[in-house]
Amino acid sequence: MNSSKIKLVFKILLYVILAFVCNQIVQQIFPGLDIYPDFFFVLIWTFSYFHKIEWSLLLAVISGLFRDILFGQVFGLSIILGILGAYLASHLLQFVWQQRIRFLPVQVLLVSLIIKFLETISLNIVTMFKFSETFLLNQVFISYRYQIPSYIGLNFIATVICYILINHVFPFEKMEKDVYAENMLNLNGEF
Repeated sequence: MNSSKIKLVFKILLYVILAFVCNQIVQQIFPGLDIYPDFFFVLIWTFSYFHKIEWSLLLAVISGLFRDILFGQVFGLSIILGILGAYLASHLLQFVWQQRIRFLPVQVLLVSLIIKFLETISLNIVTMFKFSETFLLNQVFISYRYQIPSYIGLNFIATVICYILINHVFPFEKMEKDVYAENMLNLNGEF
């Protein structure tokens, strides 16, 4: 491993530590909230939106591990959901909007809906096995519907913070030029 890759790994660790610090600050400032922004997942989604999948997956594994150790009810669930979120943010959704900053909130909204739904189902299934209860899909939807508006709103705020951290305060790599937008501008001038 060359020194530039080692620096990038340390930056990823720094991002995870900063996500933890942001998470703790929010919990200390607003102790009465039922739902907090998920800085670990938002960090993964925001990072994956702008950077290569290899680095995004590394961040997803490290962030998921931190989240599982510190706050997780089921070990490994955050790692799996983090990897899924990184994949969604970097591959599937990029096909549509190709790293345009104006679509980052839309992406956070979509990935938040998907990941929170999967997390809610997973935790309800674990509860079902743990306490020998029956699995009620209606209960999942009630829990999901109660949590999702606050969760998405708080994640938008966390997205702004993560975006500023990873692109302006501690940039991961130099941002590549937006060649697609430049080509579109040139094409528009030709018509």
